[in-house]
Amino acid sequence: GATDFQIGTGQASSGFANKFFLYDATNAATRMVVDNSGNVGIGTTSISGKLSINGEVYAAAGSESGVAYGFYPKGTYGNTGMFSPAANTVAFATTGGERLRIDSSGNVGIGTVSPSSYGKLAVYKVSGDVEAAVVTGSANYATYRVQNNAQRYSMQIRTDQSNAFVIRDETAGANRFSVNTSGNVGIGATETSLFNAAGSTAKLVVTG
Repeated sequence: GATDFQIGTGQASSGFANKFFLYDATNAATRMVVDNSGNVGIGTTSISGKLSINGEVYAAAGSESGVAYGFYPKGTYGNTGMFSPAANTVAFATTGGERLRIDSSGNVGIGTVSPSSYGKLAVYKVSGDVEAAVVTGSANYATYRVQNNAQRYSMQIRTDQSNAFVIRDETAGANRFSVNTSGNVGIGATETSLFNAAGSTAKLVVTG
């Protein structure tokens, strides 16, 4: 049968004082509320911010030059936001160009629309140098780690080893390769003291 919708403004006793509402009388549910500050609630009467929604939200897929979810005003932010270029795929664009994509298998591409061609994470640039950085702004380790179900290695800048660059066997807890800030190289040196054992003039220290 037909659904009975009602619109109106509420009284203080109703809990909708100074609010405009759309009420579904057939299902005894408030579908939309607008308060006197212009804030909107859809599927909820508890409004927090300009728009509060209780339930799923869908938009057209959009494109890199016409994003599905963007920023206001468009004249300032251009086509910057999120869209879906393919089934089960999410992409992010700035100024009308795709910058990042997550495909249906969870592969992530920065600068590429085909991250699955490279692996779980791809950083791509058509020409020129490309750089990916792991940075800490304080006196702590900066670490890039690789791991399988049996072994874990990391590349680090170690503040406890005078800021040496280290390739470290994390499973064994030992340095396998080190370069200090003077350009001296250590292979198998697990502590700064061993690395420096041959004297500051040694360009290569091998232990083990």
